[in-house]
Amino acid sequence: MNYAATNTTKELLRDFHAAVNGQVPNKVPVVLWSIGHGFANELNIPIGDYYKDNRTKLVVQSKMQETYPDAILMPGVYPDYGVVAEPAIFGCPVHWQKQQAPAAEPIFADIKQVDNWQVPDIASGQMARKVIEDIDYLLENADAPLLNKYHYMQGTVFMMGPLETAAMIRGYSEFLMDVVLDPVRVKLILRIVTDGLIEWLKLLEKKYGSIRQLIIADHFPTQISSDHFEEFFLPYMREIYAQYPKAIRVYHNEGQIDHVIHKIPEIGASVFHFGTDIQKTTDL
Repeated sequence: MNYAATNTTKELLRDFHAAVNGQVPNKVPVVLWSIGHGFANELNIPIGDYYKDNRTKLVVQSKMQETYPDAILMPGVYPDYGVVAEPAIFGCPVHWQKQQAPAAEPIFADIKQVDNWQVPDIASGQMARKVIEDIDYLLENADAPLLNKYHYMQGTVFMMGPLETAAMIRGYSEFLMDVVLDPVRVKLILRIVTDGLIEWLKLLEKKYGSIRQLIIADHFPTQISSDHFEEFFLPYMREIYAQYPKAIRVYHNEGQIDHVIHKIPEIGASVFHFGTDIQKTTDL
């Protein structure tokens, strides 16, 4: 495949890091959100095939970079399982679908079941092993420019955040009711999930050497109040980001979060990837 010239990618990465660090880049870098199922559609590849097969994943991600050679892809080349990897490492069954992204099945029919719950043995779980196998495959088979010029697979981790992971483990509707009706147990779930996600990051760190870019997507703040944001989201996200103070820490939420946008800087991210009106973010 044809990618950008070495000098071009060096300048692109230099401008990207300047912008992330609050400096004025020589040129505004183009960074494209590259969760791959959208581009799989462009290539007429069934979404289910993209998520389930690491070879198909690499083809789609590589083709996207070839199509946009002068852009940085975020997360770039990576083991993309949509939203299900995180709930799956906590024991949620995954339903694979041909024409849709995989979905996680909740494991708690009753919130009281969390009273006897604890962080599972994440490293030995099927999903954890699958992700690690994908990392090995991508490192071995990705085109050299993707790894050496664009610096993909060099410590970039994408994962779902603690609140949305907890909601998938319990079920979205049930979890929303739990936030109001049983906040103590909601915090218990969040404590276990946060501890487990940190353990998961440490496991991934062993593969990458270090985490240089931590991208967390959590859309659940779009569905809760400002008070609940402070109680059930802010402290747990901040705790995870605090594990990697030297990394580029990206928070992704393209949803409607105007009611809490002034609180986003408190979570500890260094980059906010948003979907709201850009004018509302200028004072952050």
